[in-house]
Amino acid sequence: MLNTLKIIRGYLPYLLALVMIAGSAEYFYSQLPVFVAANTSTDMVSEWDEHMKPVREALPSDVLVAGYLETSNIVALPVRYDEAEFFMTQYSLAPVALIKGTDHEWIIGNFGSTLSLSEVSAWLDQRISHYEIQEFGFGIYLIHTISK
Repeated sequence: MLNTLKIIRGYLPYLLALVMIAGSAEYFYSQLPVFVAANTSTDMVSEWDEHMKPVREALPSDVLVAGYLETSNIVALPVRYDEAEFFMTQYSLAPVALIKGTDHEWIIGNFGSTLSLSEVSAWLDQRISHYEIQEFGFGIYLIHTISK
């Protein structure tokens, strides 16, 4: 019996290594379809640019500066400001410069799927007396402040 335990103990490190290698190989092969299915033909910036194309077309050609709002401006909860989306929006709408806030006649709203149109409108109603809002999908809105 003692001899058998010594033999098992001698092979135990090899057995554990084999189990670890088999587990790693199984995990690798389970993740392989994720890598194969990924669409590498378009990058994130190009996709964002496509989403912003209708907004760019809707903005009057004489607009040089527009406001910019996003979820962290509206939600009272601590939501992280998405700087990457701000810069991608700025890139997509160039030469229009974006300034964070509501102090401009035209405002780009980027709220993703976290806020509904009614939530955005309720927030805007408290800050802007008259405005029109146009929805472009993907949580992107064009807000036109109307002076009356």
